[in-house]
Amino acid sequence: MVVAGAEAAAFARIFGVSLDSLLGRNVSLENDLTYAVHSLQEVARQAADQIKAIIGLLAARGDDVTAFEFDDRDELLTAVSEAAKSLLSADFAFARVRRFDLPADLNVTFAEKRGSELLAETLAREAPTYDPDDIA
Repeated sequence: MVVAGAEAAAFARIFGVSLDSLLGRNVSLENDLTYAVHSLQEVARQAADQIKAIIGLLAARGDDVTAFEFDDRDELLTAVSEAAKSLLSADFAFARVRRFDLPADLNVTFAEKRGSELLAETLAREAPTYDPDDIA
């Protein structure tokens, strides 16, 4: 069976390995790590682009709302401002991901925990808690 390059690359992404590893080429953990980091940086770049677009939309729609006087308008605009600040904070964090450079003297092994497990643990520790009455 013949597999197109794009399909092979898609399979590699699904399995979380480099295309070289998927094809059985002689690669090292360092090469797989480099691929994984570059893929993560690409996701961070895409997310940053989306964040900038969302902030622009929030600003434009917020301007639309300021044309009207109504009860609690300032509360709504404050929430929009807080959302935009949070998005800017995320954008700065994504910039750090994009600028990350692997050290030249890598010592690579397989981790005991997957990134999704580590992320879930971090979010459980550091995620803000919300009172449902504040949101509703």
